[in-house]
Formats: sequence, structure tokens, C-alpha cells
Amino acid sequence: YALVLAFGLAHHEMWGDELHAWLLARDSADPADLLANLKYEGHPALWHLLLMPLTRLTASPVAMQALHLVIASTTVFLVARFGPFTRLQGALFAFGYLRILMFDLLLPMSLAKETAEYLQTKQLDSLPMIGESDYAAGSVLAFLKGRRSMHYARGDRAGSFARLDIVRGIPVTDADLLSRTVALAAREGSPVVLVLNRPLDLPLEQYPEIHHVISFTGALIEAENFHLYLHDAPAPVPAAPVFGNR
Repeated sequence: YALVLAFGLAHHEMWGDELHAWLLARDSADPADLLANLKYEGHPALWHLLLMPLTRLTASPVAMQALHLVIASTTVFLVARFGPFTRLQGALFAFGYLRILMFDLLLPMSLAKETAEYLQTKQLDSLPMIGESDYAAGSVLAFLKGRRSMHYARGDRAGSFARLDIVRGIPVTDADLLSRTVALAAREGSPVVLVLNRPLDLPLEQYPEIHHVISFTGALIEAENFHLYLHDAPAPVPAAPVFGNR
């Protein structure tokens, strides 16, 4: 069981549901802060508390998969060794979940990792970023080495994990996204990378400052496809020379 699960995990593309928990554990200052950040979650704190020490040892979310492997394998061993089940029942219990995981061998759950690798390869990962939706863009952020946050259009705030509060529930239109991108570019004085899980529904010919860079599509979960755009900040206008009286 452990060998089969390890093979499946090695080929499994982690997605928002998993990486959101990793970001919560990674970017909470301490257990008390983690519990405070979990107040909008519908998930008990134990998994996040187990992840927190791992996030202090490594920046790679793969550690989360290793922990999952240990817990799942130990559970199957205990049930098989001490449970009142026949061998057939024990096998069905152990391998029933794996058929779901095997879907990932045919079609990736998410393309967040590929998107992050592209950003790093093209050296775009150091630029200011704006993400929408926050839940999906956070998956990309989790794989960006050395980067702790991006600006999320939803809620108009910087962070890593999505804050599932009332402000987040306010819809973000393409016009909102564009205005927040322009504001971020002006504030940072730099081009801005847009990390979106949907294509912009804008006539880009009317927005020469926005360029479609690349799209990553084909994920099993539609919201885990990604579309990258680059907003070129306008060059600053040089100040007019001031001449004193002679």
C-alpha cells in the first residue's frame, strides 16, 4: 500500500485545497496566530498544526505529501493488523481511495506548479503580482521559492492564503482587476504580473499596456488552469527643467 501510495503522490499535482492549508501553516506566526487565521475555515486545526513544524524545516510543499504518506500508511497498517475485517475488506478499505488518486496520472488536478516554474524560468517571479482568484493564485505562490505574498484583487489586499471573510465575497470584475493592477503598477513603479485562473474578457487591443504571456490549460479542476498577463508600467514623465531668474 505504501509503495503504491508513494507512486501516486509522486505524480499528484497539489492544488488549492491542499496548498491553502500549507500557506496557512507557513505564514501564521505561531499556533495562536494560526488558530486566529482559521476562524473563517471549516476545517479543524489539527492538520494545520501538524504542518506548521514542517513549514519551518522546508519551503517545499512536498513535505506535506510525505506527512500524508506516513499517516495514511500507519492508518492502513493499524486497521489491517487490529481491525475485525477479512483480507478482502481490508484491501477494499486500503485501495478504495487510490483509484481516485490514479486519475491524476491521466490528467493533472492543477497546473499551479508548472505556472510557478514558468514564472521562475522567465525571471518574472520577482515582479509585483496580482492574483485572481486568491484561492487559485495561492497555489502558484506556494511553489514560488523565496516569495511569501502577492496582491489579491479579491479583497484588494496582499497576502498568501485566502482570507474567507465577508470582504472576499465581493465579486471582482475585469474592470476592478484592471484598476487594481494599474494602482499596483503605479505604487511599485514596475511592471505587474497578473496570475489569473480565467482569461481576461477584455479587448486587449484597446489596452496596449496589457500583454497575454501564456496560458496553462488542461487541468482536471477547471479553476486550476492559469493565464498569465503582464502589465507594463508607463515610463515616468521626466520633470520639466526649472530655470531660475537671471
